[in-house]
Amino acid sequence: MTIPIAPPSPSIAVSMRGIEKAFGEGPARVQALRGIDLDIPIGEMVFLVGPSGCGKTTLIQVMCAILHADAGACTVFGREVGEMETGAQAAFRRDVIGFCFQQYQLIPTLTAAENAAIPLLIARRSRREALERARHELDALGLGDRTDSLPSQLSGGQQQRVAIARALVHAPRLVVCDEPTSALDHRAGALALELLRERMRADGRAIVIVTHDTRILHYGDRICTMDDGRIVSVERTTPEPVPSLPLASRQIA
Repeated sequence: MTIPIAPPSPSIAVSMRGIEKAFGEGPARVQALRGIDLDIPIGEMVFLVGPSGCGKTTLIQVMCAILHADAGACTVFGREVGEMETGAQAAFRRDVIGFCFQQYQLIPTLTAAENAAIPLLIARRSRREALERARHELDALGLGDRTDSLPSQLSGGQQQRVAIARALVHAPRLVVCDEPTSALDHRAGALALELLRERMRADGRAIVIVTHDTRILHYGDRICTMDDGRIVSVERTTPEPVPSLPLASRQIA
């Protein structure tokens, strides 16, 4: 099942209006999101920043139909994700969204290439095609010589780059990353952000990145600051040119 995509606006990937989300009941109730209004334009890299516990991860989980909002509407490429049936939400995530989780979530018994190929295998692509595309993504991230390594044989930064490759391998229109550079040194982080920007601009995608890493903010087109479940500011940035790194020719320890 492939979800049809018919955006109401050719320029907006995600539109959120009045999003609220709470956890718990009674005195233990915590209001995580308090009336969020947010647009994510196509062709932009948007950073979500703010203190821990301010609602950033909850917001992207609502955006990706992992959590259901208590109130409000979230439209992703023309589809109201909160109104979809569970099966349709799963198909939408499979076809449209690429995830990069902070804790990597790699399967320990699979190689780097097999882990990166998982979205394509779930979509029932041939194993040969899936692994070929996965190796291409890993090579672009400087892991061309580690495609057959198990996660236990990789450093934390290398595992993070496998997770980034897995988020990109099926060419999703929306890429959502939770602290994608947290385990990367400056050089590896720059390589990952260069790759994300290249794919976004070439293919008309949108990228949302939750981060505390101030080193990477100059890559963004927009910086949305959150506090206490609210968006308190949206800064439209005009980044200075960032030196390009070769995406496929260098290996990084």
